[in-house]
Amino acid sequence: MVLISKHDEEQYRQYVIAQLRLVHMRVRLTLNEIEMIGKALKGKLIEPDAAVEWLQHIGALDYLLPVEDELPSTAVMSVPDAAAAIASVP
Repeated sequence: MVLISKHDEEQYRQYVIAQLRLVHMRVRLTLNEIEMIGKALKGKLIEPDAAVEWLQHIGALDYLLPVEDELPSTAVMSVPDAAAAIASVP
């Protein structure tokens, strides 16, 4: 990792801009995956608990509202199987 001095304001500005672009792309990728989870759930390719596990896997579980009752721990389809099933849909 290259350290950039805050004293070189223009170099530091360019570094922060580059980091913002990186964050932007990561957020877009996460958003796309969340949309894919929603489509898989709506299409009954996965069960709700598999969707929750998938959200946890991608670090998006914090965006869900809390549920008072515990969710079931069994899923009809694993996350990788669900992703493969979604990818095979035309």
